[in-house]
Amino acid sequence: NSNKLKVLLELGGWYHRSQLFSNMVHNKASKELFIDTTIQYLIKHRFHGLDLDWACFFSLVFI
Repeated sequence: NSNKLKVLLELGGWYHRSQLFSNMVHNKASKELFIDTTIQYLIKHRFHGLDLDWACFFSLVFI
């Protein structure tokens, strides 16, 4: 039954630079703009949800 199919928009991923997301969330205005425009896009294009793949990699150096 096709009514059970859910379609998500995915943003980010393994090859996407996580610094873009990091910069966005550290500024209240850009974070609110991202949220508002993403919701509008999801509604306009009839997506059921969002998969935000924000892979934040870092390394620790122990001395």
